[in-house]
Order: sequence, then structure tokens, then C-alpha cells
Amino acid sequence: MKFLDLRHLVYESLGGVVGSVTDSPMDMDGEKQKLWSSKKREKHMAKILAAKRRKLETKSVEVNFESQAFELAEKSSFDAAMSFILKNSESVIRPFLLKLFNWASAEGSTPRKEMTFFSVLNHLSMCLKGLMLLFIPAYVAPMKEKLEISPSSCENIMVVELRFIVSKILSCLTNTMAHDINAVLTTHEMVSEFVPLIANQWKHYVDADNFEAFSDETVSPCIAQMMLACRIDDTRNLIHRQVLALARHPKVAMRKAMLRTIQMISNRLMEEYSTFYPEAVPVLAELKEDSNQQVEIECDETLRVIEKVVGEAVYEHFPRIE
Repeated sequence: MKFLDLRHLVYESLGGVVGSVTDSPMDMDGEKQKLWSSKKREKHMAKILAAKRRKLETKSVEVNFESQAFELAEKSSFDAAMSFILKNSESVIRPFLLKLFNWASAEGSTPRKEMTFFSVLNHLSMCLKGLMLLFIPAYVAPMKEKLEISPSSCENIMVVELRFIVSKILSCLTNTMAHDINAVLTTHEMVSEFVPLIANQWKHYVDADNFEAFSDETVSPCIAQMMLACRIDDTRNLIHRQVLALARHPKVAMRKAMLRTIQMISNRLMEEYSTFYPEAVPVLAELKEDSNQQVEIECDETLRVIEKVVGEAVYEHFPRIE
């Protein structure tokens, strides 16, 4: 796997956009000339980075997409791209994203190009915050398409690459929903389609390495944020029940993930969770008697969290925690 494939592609895509938004410096005043020069330097930087990539791409090495070193390299590379993108208006960012998406999804494209696109989308969601809602609806369908893929039926893409894409999609949704005050992404119809797909990621990767980190950092935050962003109790109940349904899963890791998600939901909803926790009590009562000690311990912690946020003795009917 070529080490820079994930990141250089962003810069290769910048050239056309930069060129399309600059004018002749002879027609500009002093301030505009400075801006033009700045953009010209950024374009030059993009070309240099792309040239470095072409020089290094002959050296093929295995990459751990979840390593800290990779995350730091990715962040530094995308920070440079974001510094350019964020200086432009919606009328420039929108065609840039469309161009990048078409390039990544074209026939014969590679998974690494898709990884690049969804990484850009995720980084933009962190930078643009609520403004990301101007762009994200156009890419809901491609997101759903990727979440529907089961690792067991992967074709032309490695499982580690698919999980990387899934992580970026869920992080992007989480970041965007945090600023979705008008519930653009959390209509009942949207939630009905997305929640099963998001919850299925637990099942898809329960046997994978670092499953707990994958759950805690991507799946659980996305579900908890979606429930917080919802404005309708019926829709929130749909999410809550989808999580509780995992309580009897045969895998210990799944039951623990379910409990940690309830903790996250409780901490985000705070006193609002008092509406939902009565439905969770019978489920938690079962898990208090779980055959696995780790699940019992996690259940105790879940009960403590719920009691703290709702201000009631939630587990007074449970055996006392020493």
C-alpha cells in the first residue's frame, strides 16, 4: 500500500479549483494582489506535495490506518488543504466537493480515492461545524451505500479500508449533527434508515481488532449524538430501542458496547434521559445477572451514570454495589 495515496489526492484536485477562482493580478488592488499571491503560493504548495508523492510512491509499505502516526500524518496533510478550502465561499466549496466525489466514485476508481473523499468530508465537518449542513445532504446516499456493505461480502476493497471509510462517515455525521439545530439529519425517515445501518457496524466488526475503540470513538458517539439531535420522542425511542436490542447478543463485546452507548446517551441527554430510562431498567436488570463479570461491572457503571444524570435512585431495586 502506498503511504501517501490517501492524502496527496486532495492536493491534485486543488489545482483546477484554485485556477478557477483567481484573476489576473494586473486587474487587482493591493489587498487583492496579496490574496492572489497567497492563493498562488497555496497552489504551488499543492503541486510540490503532489510531486513529492510521485517521487515516493515507488516505495510501497504497509499502513496501519488506525495508528497514531498515520492519524498525525493525515491531520497535518489535510490541515494544509483545509486552510485553502476554508478561505473560499460556498460557491467554490460545493463544486470542489462534487469534483472530488466524481473523481473518487468514477468507474475504475480505487478504494483509496474513496478514503480520501470521506476523509475530506470528515475534516470539513470539523472545520465548518453548522455550515456543513449546506453540503452534507448531497452525500447522504453515498454514505448509506457504504454503510450497507458487509465486510464479509467485500469486493475490490479490503476490510481495513472499508472500516476506515465507515469511521470517517460516522465521525462526519456526529460532527454535523452536533450543530443540527433544525434536525435536518434527524427526521424520522432519516433516522429509520440510518440507525439500523449504524448499529450494524457493531455486528460487522465485533470480531475485529480494536473493536472497543472503534465502538467508543465512532459508533456510540454517532448514535448518542443522533438521539440528542432528534426533536421527536418517537424517533428517540426508535434509536433507544435499537441499542437496547443488543442486550441479549451472544458476544460479550456487543453487550458491553450496548451498555457504554447507554452511558453516552445518558451523559448527552442528561435529565432528558429520565423519559427513556424506565424502558432500560428491565434490560439492565438482566445484565446485572450476566454470566460474564465484565458485563456486570459495566452494567453497574451504567446504572451509576443514569442515576447521576436523572437524579433518581435508578438501581434501588438492584443488588447493592459494594
